[in-house]
Amino acid sequence: MANIEEIITTCFESEEMQTYLIEHGAGLTQAQTEDIIRGAPIPLTRKAELMKDVDEQSYQDMKAALDALNLDDSQFLYFSMYGYEMIDGQLEPNEWGIGPCKSLEQVKLNLARDWYDVPENEDLWEHRFDTRSWGVLDLYEPNDKGGFRNPYTYYLIADQVCYFEKNTEMDEIGLCGFCYDDRYSWDTIHLNIDIPFQPGDVVIANSMPFAKPQTIELLEVGSDCCGVQALYRNEAGEWATGAVKHGSIYPEGMMVMISPLYRMETLSFSDNREIGESVEVANYENNL
Repeated sequence: MANIEEIITTCFESEEMQTYLIEHGAGLTQAQTEDIIRGAPIPLTRKAELMKDVDEQSYQDMKAALDALNLDDSQFLYFSMYGYEMIDGQLEPNEWGIGPCKSLEQVKLNLARDWYDVPENEDLWEHRFDTRSWGVLDLYEPNDKGGFRNPYTYYLIADQVCYFEKNTEMDEIGLCGFCYDDRYSWDTIHLNIDIPFQPGDVVIANSMPFAKPQTIELLEVGSDCCGVQALYRNEAGEWATGAVKHGSIYPEGMMVMISPLYRMETLSFSDNREIGESVEVANYENNL
């Protein structure tokens, strides 16, 4: 039997969300519990442990993705970093192709040395808020046409694989290119669960490393997927409204995978930030 309290305290960093969901955990549906685990900003290894007693198929999907990282001699990983650059005063998404690697350990060494500059005795995961960049690993292996196929794509926060996609070559069904299953990656932004906050609350929306944390004011709080609406400042600095559960309270064009619900906290009365103001994190301005 799944331990709902363990799932909640492991997946949510917000103490307010933890307290509320533990109290109301019995009301979570099977599908909501699965969604919570799939979308949590925690290592995939830990997600698999939590999912084992919740949904067998999802557990097997996660286990297969993790097992696939044990490469044989014919396989390799292509490592890229994604993030944002300041171009003409605007924050623009960018990709830095690092190159092929033969193991996840090689990728982790590169991250510690070249992206985070963390001493050997420090846990890189503890520095996951130091930069607004994330890693992408594409697994390649030979196909039967003399080329390569890309069965999995993995997404890293700091040095931990947290999300993945299983890719399918579409030419197997008569089409070109490939399609991918985003249930364990980009689709997880749409977490739809009840929250303890009320209209008028000013909260911090934090989906690091995919978007800079910012303050928003809740205008409506409902139970459906579009029922939580908030006031925020868009990329032009203008007031706008968006659906919090769909992540549409971040500037347009930002690639956001983490639901803001996992870290949502009420803005402290001792904090003088205004609605729509960005929340600084350690070393952020030096790590665009």
